[in-house]
Amino acid sequence: MENKEAKYIDTVEIKGLFGRYDVDWTLNPDVNILVGENGTGKSTILKIIYQLFTREIELNNKLNSIIDSSTITVKENIKNSKNTFNGIVNYEKENRNVVKDGITQYGKFNPCEVNIKFISTFDNLLKITDIDRKFNPNLNTELDFLLEESIINYKDYQLNLSKKIINLNQKVNVVFKKRKLFIETVNRLFTPTDKKLDENDNGILFISEGYKITTTQLSSGEKQLLVILLTVLCQDEKPSILLMDEPELSLHFSWQYELVKIIRELNPNCQLIIATHSSSIFAKGWMDKFFFIEGENGEGIRHKIAQTV
Repeated sequence: MENKEAKYIDTVEIKGLFGRYDVDWTLNPDVNILVGENGTGKSTILKIIYQLFTREIELNNKLNSIIDSSTITVKENIKNSKNTFNGIVNYEKENRNVVKDGITQYGKFNPCEVNIKFISTFDNLLKITDIDRKFNPNLNTELDFLLEESIINYKDYQLNLSKKIINLNQKVNVVFKKRKLFIETVNRLFTPTDKKLDENDNGILFISEGYKITTTQLSSGEKQLLVILLTVLCQDEKPSILLMDEPELSLHFSWQYELVKIIRELNPNCQLIIATHSSSIFAKGWMDKFFFIEGENGEGIRHKIAQTV
């Protein structure tokens, strides 16, 4: 099998959403901002996309009960080749089964090969056992868990950078360029609270007025920002897909305005798909990336199912 890298989601089609709508969405390869009021289904659409790729939708009775079928087309580029082709991820309610290998012109496509992440701002309590709490009593919410997981990935990321210097004889300033950008960005954004990253720590530790501050002492907004930026940084500029559900709910408004720009700087190969009901925060520089659940003159991505007599 030829080595392929998934690049971005090209189209999303959902039939029978809530039994009332069909969704027909052609996405941009870089930034996509899905705008809609509460209850219009924008978060549900993101969940369907993510769970199709991870095959979790087969086990999610709630989601597979509100759609009839869904098809996602993924544009792929083949290494050492100028050709691109479409991979298909398909789901049908009757069979409750995601296609494991969509047959394409050039071979087989495995949706699990796609580097896709989903970040939600809704910080629910973490469902863990008493044994888990004894192992790490600081894990109280899903956000705490995501941040700890992100820090572990960050340590692995730095180790891989060091290996590039040793094994591939690459220059330090080139290899650590994005890590340096990450540190500078976090320090700048955290300036109002006088927090600064300890660059000598392999994980994430802050210094403020001579005192050490761990991630468990941060606010939920600060934790959320770190999860987002660490997730993108650790993609190591590889083709990736990042789904974000209403990031404006937990982030300071000054961070909201910069968020897309920062993500694109850390990984220009990351396709960003954001669901929001506050489009104004992304208006600066990204107006041409907007998609509306319900647009004027029927121009939204969601349409009422044609009624048959």
